[in-house]
Amino acid sequence: MYKVIALLIGCAIILGMGWVIWPIRDKDYALYDELLKSSNPETQEANLSYSQQKREGVSKQIWYQDDSPLYFQIVSDESELFFFRQNNTVEVVEELGKVTCVMQEELYFEGTKPMQKVRYLEAERASYNYNNQLFVAEEVELWKYQLEGHEPPTHFHSPAVMHAKAQSIEFTLKGEKLNFVAHRMKATVNGKERSL
Repeated sequence: MYKVIALLIGCAIILGMGWVIWPIRDKDYALYDELLKSSNPETQEANLSYSQQKREGVSKQIWYQDDSPLYFQIVSDESELFFFRQNNTVEVVEELGKVTCVMQEELYFEGTKPMQKVRYLEAERASYNYNNQLFVAEEVELWKYQLEGHEPPTHFHSPAVMHAKAQSIEFTLKGEKLNFVAHRMKATVNGKERSL
């Protein structure tokens, strides 16, 4: 029994000496707080990472709801997909090469005959931002068609009602309506050339 009491007293003396010899100072508390903050990703400054992926033969099929469901198809011979991660936010951008795009703009009826307005475009390069659903293409050649039917077109037999060249175009599928903008466009509409 005396041995146990002596052992406990010895341990208490050793712990007390450790407290006196190695006291915890304000500097130690500050260092501990700094260590905690650095291990918490929410308090870190811009923690940026980046990765990319090369792809070939890319085809995107998108159904967009306007007054009726509209179809978009973006095809690219090659693409590079970029992932940018900063803190808890990820941005995904795809750079596309040799791009074609089919866009149904409107489905309607002429009497009982189903009809559609379709844009077809070709560009050497384009980009698509997945976060804000923004498509931007440069050096674009563009055709506009009025076709029979409501099925998405796979080829164009009838003549185009418009042919144009634009320095760039952009559209977004985010929001209530398709927002399509062409920059520095020269168009031929029904045989007449116009700058838009």
